[in-house]
Amino acid sequence: MWQRWFFLWLALMRLIAAFASATWQLRWKFQRTLAIPPGIPVSAKEQRRMRHYFLGTTYLRAVFCSIRGRSASANEACMFARLSALASLFDDLADQHRHETTQAIDMQAFAASADARGLALYLLNSIRDNLSAAQKPMFEACLQRVFQAELTGMLSVSQSDSKYLKFITAEKGGSSVLLFRSLLAPAPTQEEADAIMTFGYLIQLSDDIFDVWFDKQAGVKTLATKLLENNQVQELKDLWERKWLLTKESFSLMGVSLWRKNIVLAELFVLVAITRTCLEHYNKLGATIPLEHRQQMVVDMSLWKNRFRVLQQLLKKG
Repeated sequence: MWQRWFFLWLALMRLIAAFASATWQLRWKFQRTLAIPPGIPVSAKEQRRMRHYFLGTTYLRAVFCSIRGRSASANEACMFARLSALASLFDDLADQHRHETTQAIDMQAFAASADARGLALYLLNSIRDNLSAAQKPMFEACLQRVFQAELTGMLSVSQSDSKYLKFITAEKGGSSVLLFRSLLAPAPTQEEADAIMTFGYLIQLSDDIFDVWFDKQAGVKTLATKLLENNQVQELKDLWERKWLLTKESFSLMGVSLWRKNIVLAELFVLVAITRTCLEHYNKLGATIPLEHRQQMVVDMSLWKNRFRVLQQLLKKG
């Protein structure tokens, strides 16, 4: 029991330090890190989204650094910031152009045509220029998989059968997380890559659970919206818990020390606690889920009552 509390405490301290550093960077260094040329305009909304995505990827970077046993270099941290900005920008562009094509097109061509300012191409090329020759193959492969899953993988909300949605969730989530991992040297082993793909599925499913109301308003079909539209909260919980068990098992197979594995699993458990808090909230809404009501559906983690609920989940064994 004491080992569980020790690693959970250590994981929380590491995550707090990582987010404190990220918050400081957002305040003082983020714009300089992106180094966007003065001639490329960036709206206030885009800047807010870039900052939001940067904080989200801070969690990924902390987990990856715990796996490999050392912090990110200045160059790696810079690439993480630029890729998070590119991800936020690309999500907006994909939303605008998702229904325009069913053909497999290249990310480079899409970035050039969809963003006339050249911002997407600038961010993409600035990342590529800082990758080593050993890193580029995985980066390019994951980039194209994410691109296809995001742009052409959800062309029609009518394609909403569970098998299809599970495939998209796994492909988009796994490839996105592995894409960020490709920025860190050395390249992951096959066992680590497999674990990260499984972890990516879990993260994507958790993100869809958090964003049910927003996805419903945008007309985006996910596993979470499909199940909750049918008031199948328990089925969603069971699915998510199965993916969490698979994630734990896959991380246990990585060829790293038991010390590192325990820290990483404790860091993952923070995501587990937040997701379980959200699922428990949905479960308490009653037999009919009020998907159209933002106040009832959105679990705002800026509220202390929800933070205490997360703490309660952290204190539970498992």
